[in-house]
Amino acid sequence: MEWKSDERELKAAGAEPLPDGRCGLFIRGWEIESRKRSILTSLQLQQWEEELQTSHLPEMVFGDNSLVLKHVNTGTKIHFNAFDALVGWKHEALPPVEVPAAAKWKFRRVAVRPAMLYGAECWPVKNSHIQKLKMAEMRMLRWMCGLTRLDKVRNEIIWEKVGVVSVEEKMREVRLRWFGHVMRRGSDAPVCRCERLALDGFKRGRGRPKKYWREVIRRDMELFQLTEDMTLDRKVVLDYDYTFTTPYSGSETVESNAELFELFLLLLYNKFVRGLSNESSSSLQWENCMDKIDLVALASKEPILFYDEIILYEDELADNGISLLTVKVRVMPSGWFLLLRFWLRVDGVLMRLRDTRLHCLFGEHMKSVILRESCWREATFQALSSKGYPSDCAAYSDPSIISERLPIIMQKAQKLSIEIPSREMMRSKGHLPLVGQAGTLASKGMSYWHILDGVGQSK
Repeated sequence: MEWKSDERELKAAGAEPLPDGRCGLFIRGWEIESRKRSILTSLQLQQWEEELQTSHLPEMVFGDNSLVLKHVNTGTKIHFNAFDALVGWKHEALPPVEVPAAAKWKFRRVAVRPAMLYGAECWPVKNSHIQKLKMAEMRMLRWMCGLTRLDKVRNEIIWEKVGVVSVEEKMREVRLRWFGHVMRRGSDAPVCRCERLALDGFKRGRGRPKKYWREVIRRDMELFQLTEDMTLDRKVVLDYDYTFTTPYSGSETVESNAELFELFLLLLYNKFVRGLSNESSSSLQWENCMDKIDLVALASKEPILFYDEIILYEDELADNGISLLTVKVRVMPSGWFLLLRFWLRVDGVLMRLRDTRLHCLFGEHMKSVILRESCWREATFQALSSKGYPSDCAAYSDPSIISERLPIIMQKAQKLSIEIPSREMMRSKGHLPLVGQAGTLASKGMSYWHILDGVGQSK
């Protein structure tokens, strides 16, 4: 539901809605805009998979959803989107979390499928073999779900319900794993000599020639666009973290579309007053601090000028829990506050909560101070049960209610000051002559970046 602001409250706070029908407002030098669209299409998901170099993405990716907070005069931009969050998931590459299963599921995993696929990595398998294995596994899956053929439930519905990898894909996986093992062995290893073994002097019979293991491997490699050289690379990290846990705390940029002179003063201030290089002066400089966000003050009855909640991605973990990344924003006359939350619940196993809170207080002369708190919490169902908490998954549907039960594993606070240095500020720091020196260099046709390198050097 779209938030409707009170015009009188907006006017009293000096805020105004964004033009062109955009969702958001402009207040005290900040342009705050939220955008909500539908989930990515299959083609868009495929493009994301190629860019992220993965074959796994959440069930629902809202790739066009975003929240942007931009300080117009300095070009400071803090924004939140699904793509950057998934980049963080890829880089963190956590180990997979094992999902619990019923006794039937475990029986299938530890007894039925291993027996069905024993030695399958060396089979020169035919399509007829694959079909027979699929039929056998489908009978097992129907038994797991308590169904028979008389129930007239389509196979596709059963596959979607259980959310398991098909036996054909599993055979291909173990076959390629064994092929990599063979290729990495020394040329004198018995398995390599057997693989190169060729039988000559035999007369080929009539009909279609027999399918050999190498031919099956060749088709598998063509399907995934693999080469034999890739088998020698053991540094490839497989993205098996299907929980999509991300360390993402937001994206940051400094755009150069601010007023040119104001931007130049800011760069001079960063270089000569704060001692930052040109590269670091063009990025946000967060400082570690001991300050805390005053949540009690935020709970006061201050008019809410704008509010929105944006979902970035969501996955139900094949009906075994929830993985959800959202960002909420609230704008008041005194400042803005947002909560970026990753919530994971793997039923019967694990709960993980990663919160990032940002609070910006509006100061005088368009000066703003942003506090950022990151807090990671995590606990297993077993650990909570040992403390007397319920073990029923239904009791943990709302992360806001049970967050205090989860122990903290990481917590930090940072501060960012945003201000536009004036001539008076530069004079108070003793650097006003630098502005005049910069004007002399500018009259010679030098760019601002070259001026920054030249200012302050002896003539």
